Amino acid sequence: MRSTLVENLCGLARRLLPVALLHWLRGDHNSVRQRFWFGPEEYLNLWLYRLRGGNYLTWYARRMDGFVNFETLDVEDSYAKRSFEHYFRDPDSLGIAKSFGLKPHHTLHEFGVGFLRTTQHFIDYLDAGNLSGNDASKARIEFGSEYLRRKMAFDAKRPKLIVNTDNSFDWMDGRKVDFFWSLAVFTHMPPEDIEETFKNMRKTLKPNTVVLFSYAEKDSDRNIERLNVKDWWHNFAFYAELAERYGFEIEDVTEAMPKSVHIDPADRLAKMRWRGEGSAS
Repeated sequence: MRSTLVENLCGLARRLLPVALLHWLRGDHNSVRQRFWFGPEEYLNLWLYRLRGGNYLTWYARRMDGFVNFETLDVEDSYAKRSFEHYFRDPDSLGIAKSFGLKPHHTLHEFGVGFLRTTQHFIDYLDAGNLSGNDASKARIEFGSEYLRRKMAFDAKRPKLIVNTDNSFDWMDGRKVDFFWSLAVFTHMPPEDIEETFKNMRKTLKPNTVVLFSYAEKDSDRNIERLNVKDWWHNFAFYAELAERYGFEIEDVTEAMPKSVHIDPADRLAKMRWRGEGSAS
């Protein structure tokens, strides 16, 4: 009932209000409805969840799990199936990693695998057992795994996929990797969670591990800008400060990112190397 009422009101507004005014009301959000209705509702949900002792990561995982529909796997030629398959066409993430030296015998960890959209190419390219990845959404990992089992020798490559409820990296069980990859993940994390990740990811790095991650920068003069309950802009200076604090060398390598990877003009790519034991903490 509530959803229908909102839909009707939004439909009426679209018919009556000038397009320019609707764009102004929408701002940086996906829609006016998202900005003034669903957005505030999600902020309230997160606040209530934290009031009950939860944290952002587990709230976000529950949110992501709620969008997964396993029936999509078995409904051929449906709009939902076609939409997912279109989404699943990963930009050339593997090509980026290969341009920085990734070889089949290397080990790679992907931080934030989601539906395994990028992961599928790493699994196919790397030697069996060399891919590990994590995500807070159990449902997304399970959906993506089943989807790929129907399209490739998924289990034969023995990917190690982990559902994490914290950013401690203790769930890596001491595994050390040659490459650390993360695409479009830090933009959905609050600053304190990113700092925790920088601090703890060192548990899985070697001194020469290549760390590659994307981020979104709207304003180079503003370190942090929150767009909504789950999206942030963190500029390069923000990451450079964390890198210095936790013993990393960092550089912006956006020019190495193919245009096909850009979801938004603000998308950037950073490369880091950990200086090794004895660095600042």
